[in-house]
Parts: sequence; C-alpha cells; structure tokens
Amino acid sequence: MRTDTWLDSVQLAMTPATGAPNDFTASVYSVGTAQWGALPGSSVGTLSGSTDPVTGGIFTYTASDLTLSASSIYFIVLTAGTAVSSGAYAWSVENTSYASVSGGWDAYELVMSSSDGLVWKGTSPDCLQYSLTATAVPEPDPLYLLGLPALLFFAWRRSRSTAA
Repeated sequence: MRTDTWLDSVQLAMTPATGAPNDFTASVYSVGTAQWGALPGSSVGTLSGSTDPVTGGIFTYTASDLTLSASSIYFIVLTAGTAVSSGAYAWSVENTSYASVSGGWDAYELVMSSSDGLVWKGTSPDCLQYSLTATAVPEPDPLYLLGLPALLFFAWRRSRSTAA
C-alpha cells in the first residue's frame, strides 16, 4: 500500500550560471493536463534555499509542511526573475538513463521549458541531476481506529444515563 509522504528536501546539481540572473525559485507543482500528456499545473509549495545559485554545485532546498499524495505526479519547477538574454541558471544534466528508485517513487526523463508558465515544450531527453528526501506520513494505529468508535459509544451512553 502506498502512503502519502512529507517532502523534506530536494537537492539540485547546478552548473555555473551564465550572465547575471537573479531571483531563483524552486517550487513543486501538481500535474496539469494537456491533450498530449501531463504538464505542470499549479504550485503546491515553494522550497526554501539559495535564491542565487550562480556558482554551480549541489544546492539543498527544504520544504515546509508539504505533503505529496501517493500515486500522483509532481514537477520540480525552477524559475528566475530575469530574461534568458540577461543570464540563466542551469540545472546539471547527464546523458544517461535515470537511476532506479524505490519506496513507491518513480522518476521520468522529462525536461520541459516555458517562458511564461503557460506554454511548455520538451527541451531535452537528458536526465536532470537531483535527489529527494521524504518521510512517510504515519498511518493511524488500527487499534486507535477501532477504539475511537467504542469510546464515543460509551460517552454517548453515559450522557444518556446521566440525562435520565
């Protein structure tokens, strides 16, 4: 059985930026729809971390109270506050297939770009370098689930006998 997870952090391998970009943001988006497949839909959370990863390297972005639903598709969306002509951040890619994943997670080789967040196009079959850290949302103890109705029943009976 797959359970929901809390996203703890995302690590991104970045290459050195070109020009003078600024206002870098890493976010998690739910899936939207399109005639030919899934596209980023709406933001479900912004990650906290460096807003200016110009030097390249591994950058960690943390999430706060961000729950990912089981069997759902999400996108990591990176944005900058500058036009590409002024400079650009670059997510490091490898021209190999993605590594195997476990624990109910899966990764797709899908790199897309958009200049306005509305129109998306595929840009590369290369694999982005990133890692995710997440914690399974604990499920309620089955005894608690069985005991709660019994507790409510006894409280109801006691209130009826006290009223009588």
